[in-house]
Amino acid sequence: MCEYYPCHFDGQDCTFCFCPFYPCEDNSKGRWILKEDTDDWVWDCSPCRWIHEEEVVGKIVKRLKDLKMSDVDDFERRRDEVMEIKRQINSGEAR
Repeated sequence: MCEYYPCHFDGQDCTFCFCPFYPCEDNSKGRWILKEDTDDWVWDCSPCRWIHEEEVVGKIVKRLKDLKMSDVDDFERRRDEVMEIKRQINSGEAR
């Protein structure tokens, strides 16, 4: 059990403790909410389990390795390519 994500489900893969697609803005996986204490809008993806499914994680890891990213900053610089990975996996194009 993880102190940061106490509602794990059986078989959850924790490779991506932090989602590389955040905020994905996919309304089937989350929604924008207003934080009342700060009046800031934040992406709430707490109901999303997709990024923690073993089969999905394997596909994401493979595709990210194919991109040969050099560091964490590459995720921001290459956001369009990273989001294309999500789109392809969701649509069944990626294997």
